[in-house]
Amino acid sequence: MPKGQEPESTNVARFLPRVAQRYPDGIAARIPRGRRLDGSILYHSLTFAELNADSDACARILQEAGVERSVRVLVMVRPGLDLLLVCFALFKLGAIPIVIDPGMKMGNFLSCVRESRPDAMVGIRMAHLLARLRSSAFSNVRIRVKTGTGKFRRDIDRLRSETPLSPVQMATDELAAILFTSGSTGPPKGVCYEHGTFDAQVKLVRDRYGISSGEIDLTTLPVFGLFNPALGMTTIVPELNPSRPAKADPAKLVQAIRERKVTNAFGSPALWRKVADHCDAFQIRLPTLRRVLIAGASATPDLLLRLQRSLPNASIHIPYGATAAGFLVQ
Repeated sequence: MPKGQEPESTNVARFLPRVAQRYPDGIAARIPRGRRLDGSILYHSLTFAELNADSDACARILQEAGVERSVRVLVMVRPGLDLLLVCFALFKLGAIPIVIDPGMKMGNFLSCVRESRPDAMVGIRMAHLLARLRSSAFSNVRIRVKTGTGKFRRDIDRLRSETPLSPVQMATDELAAILFTSGSTGPPKGVCYEHGTFDAQVKLVRDRYGISSGEIDLTTLPVFGLFNPALGMTTIVPELNPSRPAKADPAKLVQAIRERKVTNAFGSPALWRKVADHCDAFQIRLPTLRRVLIAGASATPDLLLRLQRSLPNASIHIPYGATAAGFLVQ
């Protein structure tokens, strides 16, 4: 590196403005908002340019509340648009989002909050009510921001048109996020991701699985949707309760895959087993899927064989989980 030249930032947020500049009108996310008369799914769509501008506005809202670099922020928002906006806003500020699986039991959830020691929280009204009712677990929180309100949307609109926000320069070994495992195979673990880890994973996932810009991902685990803007993929938010993914209606997932011509999907074995059962029962094939990733528990050979029948053009992968790539909260 030439003398006096600063190293390139590895802030994972830098991918979003790059994709927004290259594919401004590409669809970043589709969030279900009801049904049309013919039964098809009605979506609210957001382009990469809109997502980037809205995440800039969200970052300014958080700045006004006192969130800054290295502040640990507990994220308790609805999956989909608000999760993308808030997390990318925090990355741009150099703050550290803490994301806990909403499906775990309340005792485990509160233990994760205590363990991660958040300085701030961003969440829906119910999250702030929980923080008041279980105040001991949230005792370190000094900054509180509500999402999902009319005021939050008005503030996004008010701040959207300002000069684009440049992501804070971050070194490879600086903490980027704390993501908690579900606890399905043991006690929930807080995994610390550095910006360099995220950067390497984006490149590895893109190259290893041959993902290209313009692909469409069905995001059944909300936190994995954070990788999609960096990969230039459209995020399809499914009609399911993220706190009970195993109870999802497979017919709705299959409908989303078929209607939006989904090419990539990630899910747990329990979720894919329901999809396989549904496809077998109705003799359905899903030819648009190019790859399926299964993680979170053991995937049996029988499940893989059944899925392969329903997904004639897909390769099926079983990647290691978060704890294999990060280090645990101390």
